[in-house]
Amino acid sequence: DGLQLYFCSGAVGTTGTNDLWVATRASTNDAWNTAQNLGATLNTEYNEKTPILSTAGLSLYFSSDRPGGFGSFDIWVSMRTTPNGPWGEPVNLGPIVNSGYDESDPALSSDGLSLYFSEYGIWPNHQFRPGGFGESDIWVSTRSTKDSPWTEPTNLGETVNSPSGDYIGDISDDGLVLFLYSNREGSLGTWVWEDLYMAQRTTTSDPWGIPVNLGENVNTGGIQFASDISADGSTFFWNSWPTVEGQLDIYQVSILPIVDFNDDGNVDAQALAMLA
Repeated sequence: DGLQLYFCSGAVGTTGTNDLWVATRASTNDAWNTAQNLGATLNTEYNEKTPILSTAGLSLYFSSDRPGGFGSFDIWVSMRTTPNGPWGEPVNLGPIVNSGYDESDPALSSDGLSLYFSEYGIWPNHQFRPGGFGESDIWVSTRSTKDSPWTEPTNLGETVNSPSGDYIGDISDDGLVLFLYSNREGSLGTWVWEDLYMAQRTTTSDPWGIPVNLGENVNTGGIQFASDISADGSTFFWNSWPTVEGQLDIYQVSILPIVDFNDDGNVDAQALAMLA
């Protein structure tokens, strides 16, 4: 509903390297209230990061290197019975989704049946889950119902993934736009800095198209990552580290619908006729 913003931070009050926090607001026209630490049920002395809330607001997926996992970072989930109730003890998603490598950046489809995530390599040997294409790849695990187990993850393939580092941001509610960040060739920064991209498909059964850089309105010469899109598709959020001397902040930008149906650069009577 756009009234809660979940993120990770190492701000004052954090118990580990990063904790999970939430900011709330009364309406989408109001300013965000001061962020609150989500507390000891979710946060530990270790690193909790990249939270994503399910559409119903009853599941919170995140990555952590806390004990009890299968690799350095694993994906965990916490549940609650009502949208404003307390969060339950986090549960590891298990050895099908998680591995001896690093799983991070969970992104959940609106129907809760597809879980996208980034697969990081294990340093210093630079080892990755078999079947990848680059320094880091995007994978997806699916399930037939919300009560079914997650299936063996599959790689999104070399159209989406590159020989460089590719990381998932979010997927649109209609399942047709995939947001990612990457340091692939064509990014605006140096090879160690990531830009935001998006890949599209016509239907949820079609393959993903080639990722497109979101351009200079969003990307800078620094790092852009950890993106998210609002459920109504009107607002895009992301983290940015604009310079080496700067700090990580959260940014947002409005997404304006385009009604230029014939792509001639004009929204005119002809476009109106096509709409009719």
